[in-house]
Amino acid sequence: MAKHTEKEYKSILNVRKAADNWFWNRYGINPYNGCEFNCIYCDSRSSKYHLPEDFENAIYVKKNAALLLDKRLSKARRLKPDIIGVGGTCDPYQQAEKDYKTTQSLLKVILKYRFPVQVVSKSNLIIRDMDLLQKIKEESGYCNVSLSITTTDDELSQKIEPSASLSSERFQCIQTIKQNSSIQCGILFMPALPGISDSNQDMELMVASAKEANADYILFGGLTLRDKQAKRYFREIKTIHGDIPVIYHKIYGFSDKNQTYKGSYTANMEYHAEKNSYFIDLCKKYKMAYRIKRFIPNDFRKTNYKISERFLNNAYFLQMINKPYKDLQYAGFTIQELPKAIEYLTIPEYNLLIEKFTEKAKKLCDKYLSEEKLLFY
Repeated sequence: MAKHTEKEYKSILNVRKAADNWFWNRYGINPYNGCEFNCIYCDSRSSKYHLPEDFENAIYVKKNAALLLDKRLSKARRLKPDIIGVGGTCDPYQQAEKDYKTTQSLLKVILKYRFPVQVVSKSNLIIRDMDLLQKIKEESGYCNVSLSITTTDDELSQKIEPSASLSSERFQCIQTIKQNSSIQCGILFMPALPGISDSNQDMELMVASAKEANADYILFGGLTLRDKQAKRYFREIKTIHGDIPVIYHKIYGFSDKNQTYKGSYTANMEYHAEKNSYFIDLCKKYKMAYRIKRFIPNDFRKTNYKISERFLNNAYFLQMINKPYKDLQYAGFTIQELPKAIEYLTIPEYNLLIEKFTEKAKKLCDKYLSEEKLLFY
């Protein structure tokens, strides 16, 4: 049983330099410090997050979280309404939420200021706040809920995510949300665990289950293995699997002898290309979206965000199949961050904007503007 400690913090809202191109979040909030779900693969265990070694046992409740957020949003004239991601290094609906309702209090503030929201969880407790999330959708125009599901097998999910809701409960959670609200709701099939939950059969069953649950999308991602995170993961995998699947030697450069890597903390490109291509084929087969629809603000950013989304979706697809994508990604990020509407740029300003784009990106930009009926020269 994890220990819960209330603590006052000095800040609550993380502001990104640019909106994320996977989940579209520009802002982020962690309602708790630590996560008692104790998932064996959790990336938050890696040194870069500076969390304590036993962060699943010592949970710090951000006692003044709602007050901090209210002050931040009320005084931030330059803080434009954009997606606030709730949950990152912690699950916002872990066990502590039942008693402290920190996440719920933050959502009420988000509703007050009409900001769009993205919530990621492995808990069916999120159903408790479905009406509140629906109000955020109605007031801001956007609300997205992602249920993280790593396997369709309840027995396996209990082993790798011991304190989270069962996978079957999470699928049911999606069905409930889709039947009773207009919230965008889908699945994060991440990470797929090599040799554990990434076989063709595992992947097809996941996509088929997403379709059956009426999910709006299913987003796919691989396993990272960094320092402390990797050591914990391999220790736990041995107790579950009996040994470390041979595939880790090949795709990560893992060495049994000294528990280290010769390669990257991510799987090699050959593995990614194979799995990603198969996943996209499955999504086509089951007519499932593999991208989240982004928030489109009703201000000068409207066209910029629409065009940026198309660039970034295109770049994502190319990245998934191991093709050059960074030129389109650069164009998408650049247009997204324009200080004024792209359709109001003068011809010299537009030429200055695209001069660093590749020819392919320039042609696409012209094409997208034309299709928006905003070609101005």
